Amino acid sequence: MKIVIDLKKTVHENAAIYYDEAKKWKKKAEGARIAIAQMQGRSLAKASDRRQAPVTAATKPRKVKAGWFGEYQHAYTKNGFLVVCGKNAKQNDQLVSRHLKEGDLFFHADIVGASATLLKGAGKTPAREDLEQAAQMAACYSRAWKQGYHVVDVYAVSPSQVTKYSQGEYVGQGAFIISGERLWFRNTQLKLYLQPDAEQKTVAVLPVLHQAKADGLYLAQPGQVKKEDACKQLARKFKVREEALLSVLPGDVAAV
Repeated sequence: MKIVIDLKKTVHENAAIYYDEAKKWKKKAEGARIAIAQMQGRSLAKASDRRQAPVTAATKPRKVKAGWFGEYQHAYTKNGFLVVCGKNAKQNDQLVSRHLKEGDLFFHADIVGASATLLKGAGKTPAREDLEQAAQMAACYSRAWKQGYHVVDVYAVSPSQVTKYSQGEYVGQGAFIISGERLWFRNTQLKLYLQPDAEQKTVAVLPVLHQAKADGLYLAQPGQVKKEDACKQLARKFKVREEALLSVLPGDVAAV
């Protein structure tokens, strides 16, 4: 640091000049420290706001919550009753052991290799059309579709009539012992409507009985068009995921 002395001024006058200069620099330094502190405070406040800000509808990731039945094949009847079908032997067992309750009905197509199908009562009494639609779901998600049948008989029983044990006998996974009288639905048609949702990239199932055909629905019934080929074409047509169709289409179809 260089110190310049003005020889025309006295010692005290030179000292006064440097004293005044020092005060100015001290004031600037103090202002700079205050500015830095304020900037740091604002930065910390913003960081705290980001950590503590509540998650709003605009920022929260959108999630589609499915009920317990989301992992099974499911649909609703015209009057809003839930119908649930097992996709395999393990799910058949789970449906009966965990979800078949008093007031529900158990449906099964009269063919080897069929889904356990539940009509959930929800404390209400289903109408005949609800029963028929549940029977149709049971028919469609049975081996009858893959064998090319267009109709199959379906029966329904109460929960107390379904068991895996009888007089010391035990049946294997996915199979059940049915006792007592059965309510029959003869010659139930194998037909389903598929309702694609392009926004959600999903596909819902609707029983055909008592459902008027509407725009945007695809009528599926057994036929010669391979399931995989049909799903590829339908995925392009309805702008949904191919996997969403594969998971709900029971088998080969008549037409696309």
